[in-house]
Amino acid sequence: MINKQKELSPKKGTKFNDYKVSPIWAVVTIVFTLAILINSGILIYNSRILTIQSDSNKIFKEDLKNKENIFTVGLQVSNDEYSENFLKSILSDSKLRALAKTFWSYEFFANNKKITSSNINVSKDSVEFSLVQTEKERILPYSLHILGSLTAGDNADRFYEHPIFHSNSNYTLTPPLANTNPAIAIYKFKDTMVGETITISLTPPLRERLDLVNTQNQINVIVK
Repeated sequence: MINKQKELSPKKGTKFNDYKVSPIWAVVTIVFTLAILINSGILIYNSRILTIQSDSNKIFKEDLKNKENIFTVGLQVSNDEYSENFLKSILSDSKLRALAKTFWSYEFFANNKKITSSNINVSKDSVEFSLVQTEKERILPYSLHILGSLTAGDNADRFYEHPIFHSNSNYTLTPPLANTNPAIAIYKFKDTMVGETITISLTPPLRERLDLVNTQNQINVIVK
């Protein structure tokens, strides 16, 4: 009996790796590996689906926004056309222009003092003029609204070119910044002399807007 037990016991020096792997453990390992691969594939697939959906939603939102803009612009154009036709049917051209002018105003300053007469005095230390164009909130259709400006919508004309300066001294013109309201043009003189007269000729449209119709066609500015 003692001899049989000795024969069944493993010999000295036998390693664990010398035993064959159980078929069950092999199957479990394969199944576990396949599960990991499948789950990884599912995660990658879901990630791609989410990316596609996100891109699709972004495109949809952009398309919706573009359509909304097109609709808004179209509605505005449609309203403007309707309003323009209606106003033209009840008002004469002169009355329409007079109405449009009420949405624009112009002011002319010498050294920050508003010019209200044909003869003014300025200091030698500072000789600067500014022409200010102020546009009120648009209510009329644009095609009628723009007729009220000094240039009546003429792209080749600029409101700050309507005062014409005659002087022995040079000056620099700083046009207004684009898309600013009010729009301000600055005319700055240099090296003026005491006793010098700067003469400013005004175009009829500007003279009318400055409410100087009852004055001379020119403004005389005397440097003191």
